[in-house]
This record gives sequence, structure tokens and C-alpha cells, in this order.
Amino acid sequence: MKKVNLKPISLTDLDDVMALYSDESAMQFFGRAITKDPNEVKKIIQSNINWNETKTGIRYVAYDDKKFIGIITLKRYDERFKRAEIDYIVASNYRQKGYASAILKDFSTLVFSKWDLNRISAYVDPKNLASQRLLKKMGFLNEGYLRNWGISADGKGESLYVYSLIKEDLER
Repeated sequence: MKKVNLKPISLTDLDDVMALYSDESAMQFFGRAITKDPNEVKKIIQSNINWNETKTGIRYVAYDDKKFIGIITLKRYDERFKRAEIDYIVASNYRQKGYASAILKDFSTLVFSKWDLNRISAYVDPKNLASQRLLKKMGFLNEGYLRNWGISADGKGESLYVYSLIKEDLER
């Protein structure tokens, strides 16, 4: 498995995150429109930093040596129910090379050890077959199909699969 380094996102990551958020292929299934506006990306990063400060989530950037690979996020942390959601984006030139597996494995181990979590969930577009394969490979369970779970930019319902990993799954 590839070796990756995860670090909490900071404003020094602006250029790398900007390149990722402006990459149509990388953003295809992320649920956010691409952006080429550095001020918008700066606001997103600052919001991510605030999540960590308020203990509602955290976004990490992933590097291979010094090369930026992507981002992975823990969000919507619910302290009472010990659960949170995750999402991730891998830069187009690092896909299908084992980096996503390494990022998800290291991230899962990290968040279960640092946060009081019993469960993490990932919501996946049914057309995103690569992400579905990745989650299954990493021990996540497909719990079902959520019809019209979200609304697209053009006002249409969007359905998603929900996958979960619970702490006991990771300890096996």
C-alpha cells in the first residue's frame, strides 16, 4: 500500500486545494460546483479550520512526500451519538494508483483514535463506481439506497448510497 501523510488543512494549502476544486474530473461526484475563485476556496479552508476549533469536524490534506494528493474530511460530528460523515477527493493524476486506499485507511485509523466515534458514514453517487469499490475494499458496508436524498443545482432529486464503518469493523 502507498505511504501518505495526512495533516490538518491550513491556508498554506490554498494553491493545491484551488487546483483540486477547479478540476472538473476530480469534482465530478463531490456535490460542489468547480470554482476558480481563490477567495471562495480561502473561505472554504477557513471554514474547515473552524470545524476543528469547534470540534464539529476536520479536513486533512494528503501528501506523498511533498506532492499534494487530495483531501479527506470528517464532518457533521455528533458527540451524543458518536458518529460523523466523511468525504474525500483524490487529484485526477493520483487515481487508480492505490493512494485513495492509503488515505482512507490512515484517516479511518486516525479519526477513530482521536475522536469519540462509533461510526463514520459516506454518501456515494450511484454512478461513482470507483468510490463504491474503495469503500467496500476498506471494510465499509453498503447500508442502502437513499432516494432523493439531496437536490441538485438544477432542482432535481439526487439519490445516494450510504456506506458505514463502525469501530468494531476497524478492530477486526
